[in-house]
Amino acid sequence: MKLSKPMGKKGFIVEGVFVIIILFIFAFAVFVGMKIVNDFNADLPAGLSTEAQEIAQEGADSYKVFNSMFAFVFIGLLILVAVSVFFIPSHPIFFILSFIGLGVVLLFAVIFSNIFEQGVTQTQLHNETLTIPTTVFQNFPLIMLVFSAIIIIILFAKARSGEAV
Repeated sequence: MKLSKPMGKKGFIVEGVFVIIILFIFAFAVFVGMKIVNDFNADLPAGLSTEAQEIAQEGADSYKVFNSMFAFVFIGLLILVAVSVFFIPSHPIFFILSFIGLGVVLLFAVIFSNIFEQGVTQTQLHNETLTIPTTVFQNFPLIMLVFSAIIIIILFAKARSGEAV
């Protein structure tokens, strides 16, 4: 008895673009939020109690967690995509088309890397405490190239059970 293959699987192109967009939105939201909190703390009246100033400073310090949280989300999304691609049935004839998909993913990676650089690094949103998102987006096309190559290997190198290799 042969089980039918799952329908509706798109491949790694959609998942690669999904990872790029999610990471960009997350990083940009963190930078905007940190800018708002820092501006709020800078505009606090001088006559506030020390307790109120400490609470405001703790709110600003809590954004330091997002530096490591971005790394966690980034690595988690990459693992999620790698595992999900393993379950996509693929035929070797589509190996050539995967390079076209690689080009699309790299195009989106370059575009979002440049948007991030112009929108965060070269504006007042830039913050020295959030080094991991800045480093990732500075090297984003290279990271996505390596990751997409790994995805292509996973997609086409798995053994198909019940079929001749």
